[in-house]
Amino acid sequence: MSIELINELVEYSRSCLPRSSVAKLAKISKQIIRGKFASDEDLYISLPDGNVLILPISQLPEVWLNILHIYCFKDYTPSIEFIPKPRWVVIDLGAYIGIYTLYALGLMGWNGTVLAVEPNPLAVQYLRMNIDINGLSDSVIIEPIAITSNTGYTELFVSEYWGTSTLFKDYLKRYGYKFRKHKVRTLKVDELVRKYNLSKIDLMKIDVEGSEELIINDLWRTLRHTLVERIVIEVHRHVSSTYNLMLKLRSLNYEVWIRDLGLENQLFIYAIKY
Repeated sequence: MSIELINELVEYSRSCLPRSSVAKLAKISKQIIRGKFASDEDLYISLPDGNVLILPISQLPEVWLNILHIYCFKDYTPSIEFIPKPRWVVIDLGAYIGIYTLYALGLMGWNGTVLAVEPNPLAVQYLRMNIDINGLSDSVIIEPIAITSNTGYTELFVSEYWGTSTLFKDYLKRYGYKFRKHKVRTLKVDELVRKYNLSKIDLMKIDVEGSEELIINDLWRTLRHTLVERIVIEVHRHVSSTYNLMLKLRSLNYEVWIRDLGLENQLFIYAIKY
């Protein structure tokens, strides 16, 4: 983190985040650089939709970037078809601390359901706090699991930045991240859907740090009994193949297109069932 990066984040934030929140984020980030703030504390900020977000200061500036991608750059809502509507059922795979979950519920007018799936136990603590502080417990189901091609347990590799938690340690080694291992419970996506008797999923958001192909390759099982109308995938292209993902989705009768942000490791795939 640098002063230059903070100033850049402030510029991006001014047009879409509350002024008080931008000021808090910038002030604390600068204090961290100067060694004047304990990074084990929490920060409370307001989001544009009126929701409150509790974030761990240790995760700055990455949490700030995540907020920008969701609320300001609208990477998950590139067109009206992907904007959650009242009474939708949304599955948030890779819910992190709940930023997209809160965003989706705000767009639904707090009248819908989100199934938030997050395997990182550190992030799940904040996910629960953010749902509770906004009084959304009746609208959100939290599943502290990883979605894989097998049911049971696996190792999750958690780096200093929780948002890069992954099942693939080479993914973290590539960027020189230090990490710890956590044993986490796993489910197949089909088993998750059947657990809650979902006959229709209006939107499935997938941000799973390299497990995208595992989920999409197994999606046909879910589609036998459940309609998944829309899918948004953040693709981590050093681990997952954009071509294979698009090919698989098209074979499952989805209209597919991509949005390349020019980033080294990330792009977005959008799919609508036809």
